[in-house]
Amino acid sequence: MPNKHRKLIVVMMLFCGLCLCLLGGTGVTSMLLQKVSSCYNDRAPIKRMLVAIDKDERDQLIEQLRSFATKNGFAFKLSVSTPTGEDFNVWMSRKDLEIIATNPNDPETFKIGFYNNDCVHPKGSADIDDLINDLKNSIHEIPNVTISDEK
Repeated sequence: MPNKHRKLIVVMMLFCGLCLCLLGGTGVTSMLLQKVSSCYNDRAPIKRMLVAIDKDERDQLIEQLRSFATKNGFAFKLSVSTPTGEDFNVWMSRKDLEIIATNPNDPETFKIGFYNNDCVHPKGSADIDDLINDLKNSIHEIPNVTISDEK
C-alpha cells in the first residue's frame, strides 16, 4: 500500500508542477506577445513620401510597386477602396517593415508610409534609406512623376 501511495503522490506532484509550468509559461508568453506587438498601437511612420502622378500612369505605378515588392522580399496586396476604382491602397509587408501606399480622395497623389513591423528590433530612418532610394528610383522610371519627402 505505501508504494501505491508514494506513486500517487509523485503523480500528483508532477501534475501540479506541469500546471504551474503551463500557467507561468502562459504569463511569460503573454508578456512576450505584448512586447512584440506593442509598437502597433498608434505607430507613426518611420518615413513618408508623396508621389504626384498623372492619372493615366497609375497602372504603371502599381506595376513598379509590385516589382519593388518582389525584388525586396515584400508580400504585395492591392485593394480598391472606391466603386469607381480611382482610389486604392497598396500594402507591402515583410517581417521587419510594412509599406502602405494610399491615394485618399486624390487620384493623382499617393502617400507612401514606411512602418516598423518588428517591435523587438525596430528599424530607424537611417536603416531604410537604401530601400527608400530604391523605391524612388523605381518610381522615377514613370514619366511625369514627382516625389517629395513628407515631414
